[in-house]
Amino acid sequence: MVLRYIAGPVVGGVIGYCTNFLAVKMLFLPRREVRVFGHRLPFTPGAIPKGKARLARAVGDIISKMLLTNEDISKKIASDEVCELISGRVSAVLENSVRETALHIAGSEAQYETAREKAVDALSEKILAAVIAADFSSIIEQEGVESVKEKVAGTMLQMFVNEDVIRSFVAPLAEKIKALIAEHGHDYIRREIENAVQSSENRSMFALLSAAGFEKEKVNAAVFALCKKAMPSLAASLTEKLDIARLIEDKMNAMDVMELENLVLSVMKKELDTIVNLGALIGALLGTINVFF
Repeated sequence: MVLRYIAGPVVGGVIGYCTNFLAVKMLFLPRREVRVFGHRLPFTPGAIPKGKARLARAVGDIISKMLLTNEDISKKIASDEVCELISGRVSAVLENSVRETALHIAGSEAQYETAREKAVDALSEKILAAVIAADFSSIIEQEGVESVKEKVAGTMLQMFVNEDVIRSFVAPLAEKIKALIAEHGHDYIRREIENAVQSSENRSMFALLSAAGFEKEKVNAAVFALCKKAMPSLAASLTEKLDIARLIEDKMNAMDVMELENLVLSVMKKELDTIVNLGALIGALLGTINVFF
């Protein structure tokens, strides 16, 4: 008699538990289709392995259209918080010396020295070309003549020293200077540039900017303002290129079925266990009802 009242709920509970347990397991198992005599067995592979591509596409669409939209990403990228972060990073870089920053960009001491030598040579050539193009010898000759004329004006020398005489003295000097510039100008200019570089490369970039009249606070404010102006369009381009939905879909499709199962279980294991236990409870209740009715 007692067994009659116990058997119904127990059998119902076991059936409900096993049914839901198998249903949950069949979400993931078997992981590959099973074929017998060339025919695929029904319900193989499991629901999630079979619908993996569709699931990946659906998850990508839901996340990109509802949870993490392009507008959300753009707004976050162009926020004051991000611009302040960028401004802080730029400020930290500007605190480094010119040499440290250049070394970081060059990648090695040898590459830095090579680039440095090329830069100094190129700048020296540019300045020398500008000096030659300016024709300083003609300027010196003309200004020299005018200067001597002013000096002797109103004196007795004015009767003996006319412009032609003055020019005969000044012109060779101007030509000599022209020849010196052509022959040794590059060396002179390069030496001065080299000294200027040596005195500046160990200073921080902020120090150089301050010497030019740009204070640290103004630089930081300018970087922040530039970020706020440029970030909206940049954020729009980035989010368009990112294609969140496709990125998530490709990532999920690339995952092994076991990885996908572990991912789902890491999120929903408690809920799935609850479903299994709920099956046992419902089965037991139905068994009890069956005993009395």
